Amino acid sequence: MPSKNRIYQHPVLRNGSTDYADGSTLESNFIVAISGDHSKDTVVVSYVLQVRNRHLLGLVENGRAAFFLSFYSSETLFKKLIKVEDMKGELQLPSGAVLGSLEIEPFIIAVTQINQYCPEGLNAEYGNLKFEIDPGATLAVGEREIFPISFARRSFQDLIRVQTSTELDKNEYEISLASNIITINMGTNVRQAWELMSSDANYRSFLFISIYKDTFVEALSALVSGDDVEEFAWARKLTETFEKVGLNISDEADFAKLNRAVLRLLGKKGIEQVIANVN
Repeated sequence: MPSKNRIYQHPVLRNGSTDYADGSTLESNFIVAISGDHSKDTVVVSYVLQVRNRHLLGLVENGRAAFFLSFYSSETLFKKLIKVEDMKGELQLPSGAVLGSLEIEPFIIAVTQINQYCPEGLNAEYGNLKFEIDPGATLAVGEREIFPISFARRSFQDLIRVQTSTELDKNEYEISLASNIITINMGTNVRQAWELMSSDANYRSFLFISIYKDTFVEALSALVSGDDVEEFAWARKLTETFEKVGLNISDEADFAKLNRAVLRLLGKKGIEQVIANVN
């Protein structure tokens, strides 16, 4: 993914750089909204781009360069660089891809080889230098903007991410609660089993009597024991979920009670669904 902090071997239009001396800019305006109309808790980004440099704009109009938007959410590790055909439009990011914050950064990137590159407005220090630009090279970088993202309707499952760990035994998994999203680190066999169960409706219920059950118990235990996790997104959602079904978290003080509370909460998606699938 492009970076405006790197050192380029050719002039790049960007804030804080002296490569251009004529006031050329790449400007952007973003509006970030959450939509639940067609898919649950989807982030929709409306954008308007403007480049104040005739040479760069001409490269885009001739198809030799293009506008791109870079998206990054640190909580979910979501990264995406998306080419946009128009200078004004709307993009919908994948459901569940963003949580906590969304960073957006506009770019102009070469999509073909550009020979003898010498755009107007360059600093006089470049003299008569001309540059060979390879496809994929950054030509302009706009200002990065960061938007806070909060999902009132997000389900507890959406606040869980899984990742494979080669440090764990292939049949082990461990749960990390130290951020807004709960991370389940899985050995290779566990990850394979999780992929199978989560993708097949006939097996999905087994997640709720195994991995998800363990995750709920550990998360609930951290809440009850006062491990300073109350402000995390998963903690707020878990508390809300238990309150909706009439369970008081403060009453569940030991493992046996925690385990029973979670089993009651997950019963319809776990044990009852297993029985329904058989029948």
